[in-house]
Amino acid sequence: MSTKRRLRSKRTNGREALRLSTVKPEEFNVRPGEQMAMVCQDCRAWYRIDGVATLRVAEHCGTDRGHGEPDDGCPGSNRLVVVDIDVKAWQARQDRLIRDAMPAENRRAARQFHKPLAAPPVPVHRIAAPRPAERKASRAAQWRRVDAAVRRTDARRLEHTIAGVPPSGGPDLTTDTIRRVRAARQP
Repeated sequence: MSTKRRLRSKRTNGREALRLSTVKPEEFNVRPGEQMAMVCQDCRAWYRIDGVATLRVAEHCGTDRGHGEPDDGCPGSNRLVVVDIDVKAWQARQDRLIRDAMPAENRRAARQFHKPLAAPPVPVHRIAAPRPAERKASRAAQWRRVDAAVRRTDARRLEHTIAGVPPSGGPDLTTDTIRRVRAARQP
């Protein structure tokens, strides 16, 4: 956005030039990089300041004063403006006023609450795994617990067969116990 506009007309309103040092600091904006503007001293509305070398308040009509029709023109239109202030000092003062006008909780950074870090998992090499000797011992204990039930199941299976021949229409039944099959597989 351009901060200054070239004037199309050399016409001014003929009144004395308005010095920014005589205007309240909050009634004009001359920040570098922004559109220069000020409050018209006659109609009390904000208007841009046009020009490059010669500055003046932009031409504008008067405001509606409650009659239902706007006035023909504002006497503050095309009034010359003289920047006779230190812009950096003015800007620093405006920034300080803005900062002081804010409540303290807005000026301070919000406190951050971080989530607690999760405990690191236990490394794999530290997880207690049963030793091979313990596995064999626990496996033998498991077989001792179910050995009687396996023998009973094998005996019932043999009862239903006559001379090792399964009943017709049923599945083939093995007559070997699990232990005999495992013993045959192991060299």
